[in-house]
Amino acid sequence: ERDQRVQPIPGNVPDLVDLPPGCAFAPRCAHRRPVCGEGPIPLIPVGPGHWSRCLIHTDYRREPDWTW
Repeated sequence: ERDQRVQPIPGNVPDLVDLPPGCAFAPRCAHRRPVCGEGPIPLIPVGPGHWSRCLIHTDYRREPDWTW
């Protein structure tokens, strides 16, 4: 797997001075959902020692402590 190249995300990098609410990648992500732009994304465990801030890895509505 280490020989695989990272796939670029199409579009422009967001303005770091004025980041959008929610996920900074949402405006250019092919997997975005409306909730991705609503508020901060929690850190989600996706494997031993691996974490993500992408909601594609969880059913966020079933998380009992999901709040912004």
